[in-house]
Amino acid sequence: MKEHQQDLRKEVADHGRRESQLYQAGDLVLITNNAESQPSKGFSKKFAPRRIGPFKIKRVLSATTYEVEDNEGRIRGKYYNSLITLYGGESQAITAKIRGSPK
Repeated sequence: MKEHQQDLRKEVADHGRRESQLYQAGDLVLITNNAESQPSKGFSKKFAPRRIGPFKIKRVLSATTYEVEDNEGRIRGKYYNSLITLYGGESQAITAKIRGSPK
């Protein structure tokens, strides 16, 4: 009975979760931008890009942590799985919306 209850609770808790993406060394990825607003410099976080990159995964440190390097081979840092998105090429570029009424 107790195990059945635990299974039900686990099923409910896991309902909204998604499987973590596994990356390999050499994959191109985007990193979530955690920029902060700096009013003195006229920079607003609202208009900053959500993700920066692409960067290359240099090595896998654990199942959830990756070491990332830039195009010049400099280590960019260690990033957790949820902060990394697989780079899909130039098609991921944000295009400007056309304003005005539809014709």
